[in-house]
Amino acid sequence: MAAQDNGNPARVVIVDDNLALAENEILILEGFPSEVFGSTEEALPTALGEGVAIVVTDYRLSGMTGAELVMRIRAQGKHLRAVVPTATRGP
Repeated sequence: MAAQDNGNPARVVIVDDNLALAENEILILEGFPSEVFGSTEEALPTALGEGVAIVVTDYRLSGMTGAELVMRIRAQGKHLRAVVPTATRGP
């Protein structure tokens, strides 16, 4: 399990407007402290906080996309790992 510099497990922010998919992501990330949000706007303040090392966000969300969320986080000087999948087929 990945750890922060202080030895605590890396926190994961999960963003998905489909709760069933978010629950599956939590199971995949079992053992990592995770917080789930239904929108990128809700997730942004937490993602910018201390201890968050990974963001898993759906690409297609209403409002800001998952990719835009990652760009905003990085624009604030926070460099973390990001996974941006989508369950939607092609364009």
